[in-house]
Amino acid sequence: MKVFIEKDNTTIEFDLSTIENQTGIGLLKELGINSNTVLFVKNNEVIIPDEELSETDEVKLLSVISGG
Repeated sequence: MKVFIEKDNTTIEFDLSTIENQTGIGLLKELGINSNTVLFVKNNEVIIPDEELSETDEVKLLSVISGG
């Protein structure tokens, strides 16, 4: 599975079998990323992180920016 991390401007190949529950939450936990700091995009659709993932998915973790 390809994972693009906007904050680091990197794309990594990730082995989904290493994730305990094979969901977005599991991926974020494995990468050490707080789910409140990113938008989770799977195959060009914004999703909630508890959706299941597959090896063919393309995931983007887009940084959430807030200001005043």
